[in-house]
Amino acid sequence: MSDVVREVISNADRLYADGIRLRSLGSNRTASSLFILAMEEAGKACILQWLDFGYNKKRLLGELSTGHIEKQLVYMAYVYVKCLRSVAEIVSHPAHPFFDFRSKVPNLREALASAIHKQSPYHQSTLTTGLYDHVKQSGFYTDVMDNLTLADPAFKDGAIIQHLEEDARDALAMAREEKLIQRVHASMYFNEVLMKPIPGKKRREILPGIISRLNGANLRGP
Repeated sequence: MSDVVREVISNADRLYADGIRLRSLGSNRTASSLFILAMEEAGKACILQWLDFGYNKKRLLGELSTGHIEKQLVYMAYVYVKCLRSVAEIVSHPAHPFFDFRSKVPNLREALASAIHKQSPYHQSTLTTGLYDHVKQSGFYTDVMDNLTLADPAFKDGAIIQHLEEDARDALAMAREEKLIQRVHASMYFNEVLMKPIPGKKRREILPGIISRLNGANLRGP
């Protein structure tokens, strides 16, 4: 791990720790923003580690500086890695793509599909829709509408703070994963079937419904 990666992870740790402090003081909106920023920094640390893996270097370099939602989606890819690890052991392989799997269950494909079905819906509803980015902005700004009325915050204080804290803490562990897991993680991120960010216009159309659900119920389910 390079000194640059270590420094980025250290900054993610700082943002997470500050989020914990603010949450303890009851400042949930600002704490939420800091948790999401910590997630983005953790995503940046992963992207830096992926530059040597032979993926689209131009795309990764662009996302280092401007891809806020993309850095959040690095965590979405990690959710899939966690699903895989719940049903299989990831092991080294001497040839391309440098890793293989040892199933922990009789039917790996069925078990993996079940794990993804259970684990990913919440993050598909928040990360791929850009909601986390919207929540991050809402923690810092008061939006004024065209008719000079105030926009409602992205969510009621505390509605998803626990999930954001858990995700940020998980993202810090993600950034510290060993090289083998980072290779698998990168392959998930570049998988066009699994990783399908919703286009900006469509995101804006569906966000009000997602926010309404967040304010009224737990998207993670039982």
